[in-house]
Amino acid sequence: MRDQTVETTTPNVAGVLKLLDRILSVLPDASTQQERLHAGVFRKQIHQFRDQIRSGETCEPVIHEVLNLCQEYFHRARAFRLEWEHECIEAIEALDDAASNLPHPSNTQAASGEDSDDELLHRVEMLQVKLNRAKDEAATDSLTRVANRGTFDKTLDRWVREHAAHQTSFVLALLDIDDFKKINDTFGHPVGDKVLTETAQLLACCVRPSDLVARYGGEEFALLLSGIKLAVAEPRMNQLLKKIAAHRFANTTGTIQFTLSCGMTEFMLGDSVGTVVQRADQGLYDAKRNGKNCVMARSR
Repeated sequence: MRDQTVETTTPNVAGVLKLLDRILSVLPDASTQQERLHAGVFRKQIHQFRDQIRSGETCEPVIHEVLNLCQEYFHRARAFRLEWEHECIEAIEALDDAASNLPHPSNTQAASGEDSDDELLHRVEMLQVKLNRAKDEAATDSLTRVANRGTFDKTLDRWVREHAAHQTSFVLALLDIDDFKKINDTFGHPVGDKVLTETAQLLACCVRPSDLVARYGGEEFALLLSGIKLAVAEPRMNQLLKKIAAHRFANTTGTIQFTLSCGMTEFMLGDSVGTVVQRADQGLYDAKRNGKNCVMARSR
């Protein structure tokens, strides 16, 4: 008589291994040293579970250990105040539900096991979609659909470290819509929101894929321009401001024209995040005092 346990365990092993691969593939990037340390431990534990399964150990206890570990990991992610925490918890709950459909190794119907594996992989696929969507939402400003302040802060911190290590340069530009309060007061906040959205899209269309456009706060935007010198970036920024000043923003009562002021600076060896932002912010202040609708660059 054939051993039915072997028949049903084989698809279980394949299904659980695919599950672990999916979990590893959707783990979010860690930004702080504490997060990176914890994520590294988590990945190591997942790999250990894979080794356990390949060695022939029963899958069912292992999958429950994995789920418990997932819950712990994402609860700690919430403690780190990652903005996509709620989506992660929901996704893991969906994964938990999917795992409950895993066939027990003693199940005597191999076909039933195969169907459960297909269902499991479908649920895990949904987990990947939810986590990817959550990561995108967490990184994007909900109104303008460019990067949000949190993404900007993390990117700038990474750029400062990486460019210091490679002794390369980048440019930071801070831009502010001139007299934005007057636009809101005259035309209303819905029109003001449209101005913000269209400004963000104009900025996004004028930068390279390697650059970053972010909403810095309120009516202020930030650009991170990689691998470029200030002497090259400044005239390009002047052209961009002229393009925006000439742009007509349509609304129900006609069109609106407005301008931007810009302060910009180049990263130099010895700079920190604070010193780079301070110089760009001072440049923006100078641009406002100089009559607005202009670029003021600061080196040191």
